[in-house]
Amino acid sequence: MKKINLDISSTSYLFDNHNIWNDIKKEYKLNFNDYGKLSSQNLNKIRNKIEVIFFLLIDVIDYPNNKINQKIIDNILNLIEQKIISNQEVLFFYSKWYPKNYIRNIKTEDNIKKHFTSLETKINILKKKFTNFYVIDLDETFSNHGFLQIFDNRNWYVARCRFSELGLKKIVNSLSEVIFKIKHPSKKVLVLDCDNTLWGGIIGEDGIENIKLGTDGVGKIFSDFQKTILKIKKQGILLVLASKNNETDVIDVFKNHKSMILKINDITAYKINWRSKTINIKELANELGLGLDSFVFWDDNPIERAKMIKEIPEVTTIEVGEDIHEWPSKLEALNFFVNLKPSKEDENKTLQYKKRFEFISEKKISKNEKDYLKSIKLNPKIIKIDKSNISRASQLTLKTNQFNLRTVRYSLSEMKKIISNRENFSFLVSLQDLYGDHGNIGLIILRRINSKTYFLDTFILSCRILGRHLETWIIKKLFDLIEKKQIISLVAEYIPTKKNIVSKDVFKNHGFKKISKSEIKKLNKNTNIPRLANGNNSILYFCNKKTLKLDNIDIYEKN
Repeated sequence: MKKINLDISSTSYLFDNHNIWNDIKKEYKLNFNDYGKLSSQNLNKIRNKIEVIFFLLIDVIDYPNNKINQKIIDNILNLIEQKIISNQEVLFFYSKWYPKNYIRNIKTEDNIKKHFTSLETKINILKKKFTNFYVIDLDETFSNHGFLQIFDNRNWYVARCRFSELGLKKIVNSLSEVIFKIKHPSKKVLVLDCDNTLWGGIIGEDGIENIKLGTDGVGKIFSDFQKTILKIKKQGILLVLASKNNETDVIDVFKNHKSMILKINDITAYKINWRSKTINIKELANELGLGLDSFVFWDDNPIERAKMIKEIPEVTTIEVGEDIHEWPSKLEALNFFVNLKPSKEDENKTLQYKKRFEFISEKKISKNEKDYLKSIKLNPKIIKIDKSNISRASQLTLKTNQFNLRTVRYSLSEMKKIISNRENFSFLVSLQDLYGDHGNIGLIILRRINSKTYFLDTFILSCRILGRHLETWIIKKLFDLIEKKQIISLVAEYIPTKKNIVSKDVFKNHGFKKISKSEIKKLNKNTNIPRLANGNNSILYFCNKKTLKLDNIDIYEKN
């Protein structure tokens, strides 16, 4: 069980013994350090844990001078940096609130605010520098409810707890949300209706000149909604349309309405027809090579939403509400699309998946698959993992589900440990072809079992390049590379999930043979890899160069 280690600048047993932690305790073992001693805490080197720091400005104010105790601040900054450098996930929650008289500061400088601004600056420098450091301003949550409801002086004097019942709940909810986002990939696709969603009115009935979209009244709401959509798209989220409409009418709005914020080039793919939207979304998922659980559905029609929930529950359907005034802020507030660890590849997602859409369409109409794949000039490369791309390597493990043979997730800190271990052998795979540069879309991690065998710990390919038999090229390269290291065989594992069914036959199709239970026990006895035969459904395979099958490797031969 993963551990969460909590350091708190104040607050007593009322905090750590409260039942508000019960849900988190189901997945994590919690360790509360002595309250009020944050600045003097020693570095707690427990492996496999998340470090959480709760810091309240009120706890370091030196009364009656109304100054911040700078020594305590310096000690806290030093502690934070130590924890970050130890390669743990570090979450820093803080609140700037303290009781004050705003009239008193009308003509005088607020020294506390001045000094805390300096602390915030240093904290934000650390946030930019370290990818495993997360900063959460609790005041953004507290302000929605009012600080006087969050803090409770009675609890402070009775039980040394600064917070009210509501305050305690909001803190734990914030922690749960942040941990969930760190451990779970973001959604990838926002599916949008058009009529009465991107604009007011029905294009087929009202005409392009009469739909509501612009700078005034209701039209302004739809314009602001589109601005929020565009902001999400720039964060690497794909936009697709699912609209019951005439395609020419919708495209006409995108191309010719002067108030459209979104342009047709912002849309990755679309299904604009009179068929069921559930059928269209299933087709879109297949053509984009993405799981249905990657999709978020936004539609003004409650009947369409109800049907989506019933027929494709994997899709996240948003109950948008009838009050369209709230739509821009409601979309902005959704956490589904937040990516805490973006990579360079995210900037080009729309173009990359558009190319995927084109590839699938042209492949369908080709008469000979091999001739077609040869014609697009496939050019894969082995890429060494270093500081410039290690975040992408971690991201592939965290976000890839379909072609992910074991679905083992590695944080950035865990990936650094893997790369630094000389017994391991790992690399990224990039791909270029006539459809463009697809970036780093594959990851291999090998762990040494013994002097003659590697264990294929991680075999991942991005779904957007599937259909090119790149897995065959990678397996050939694997054997070419391990042969140079005087390794003659590979042990591989497939752990079935609901999402990676597309990769279930990859080992069988390339000459790998299943290993019996007795052979699994023998391997487990002679190796320090605890994940072999991970669960009842785990399937282990063995292969060497003699049994290897590479039926499609010729499509990668240079002309």
